[in-house]
Amino acid sequence: MSLHVEWRFDGRVAVSPRDEVADTFGHMPAKQFKPSDKEKFLDRMRAKGRGTRANRDMAALGSAFNYGIRHGIVESNPCHGVARNPERPRSRKPEHIEVNAFLDVAKNRGEGSYMTALIGLMVGITGRRRVEILRLEESALSAEGVSVQAAKLKATDSAREYLISWSPLLSKLLTEAVRLSKKHETPYVFAARSGAPYTDAGFKANWSKIMADFVAAGGDRFTAHDLRAMYVTEMVSRDENPETHKNAATTRRVYDRRRKVKVTPTF
Repeated sequence: MSLHVEWRFDGRVAVSPRDEVADTFGHMPAKQFKPSDKEKFLDRMRAKGRGTRANRDMAALGSAFNYGIRHGIVESNPCHGVARNPERPRSRKPEHIEVNAFLDVAKNRGEGSYMTALIGLMVGITGRRRVEILRLEESALSAEGVSVQAAKLKATDSAREYLISWSPLLSKLLTEAVRLSKKHETPYVFAARSGAPYTDAGFKANWSKIMADFVAAGGDRFTAHDLRAMYVTEMVSRDENPETHKNAATTRRVYDRRRKVKVTPTF
């Protein structure tokens, strides 16, 4: 079972590669984990300035306990009912000139970094989730546009496909990605040197290295997720539906990074 970043549940508390979680709970039998353990972990991580990261860790752990309930490993989920750390939504919206500078830094680092930056840009101009982009195949590209399968669906949801219309920038981006990938005889648009699609872990590792060079060159740090917010903000500013979430409130709360909002009076 994979939850977020290689979580597994085998009768002990789910173990994550993140040292904090593994060191704290890795050898604890699942039935011994109590709500107070979650509270203490959240408090300790908040004191370290990692309160939001701790929320994500405990959300994944809660999902692992749900799995344990379904398979008779535990009888209840001790993560339920414990308030998470308060979070302040991010407000960072990269400007186009910053993204272009980031692309230049990535290209100078080499092919792997350049491909990573192209994946990020693909997210930034289409608003699709990174997981939907990483395994994109060349066969998904047609005269009508780019077909992308929705990745985040509930068990009760039907399969959903997005057709992304062509634009000059999208055409140029994908032409460049396919050119690089064809060197490795692969069906994937964004292929690593092995010909396999980039993994999310590989993307994140490359992104961190590129960003370190970008910051060293005088740039202001931004996350890969901020690029999706850049797309949503642009679309909302045009009064267009970004088609990123079924719940419009989620879209605006998490991704709308506008600093000025136009308000129309009723009379």
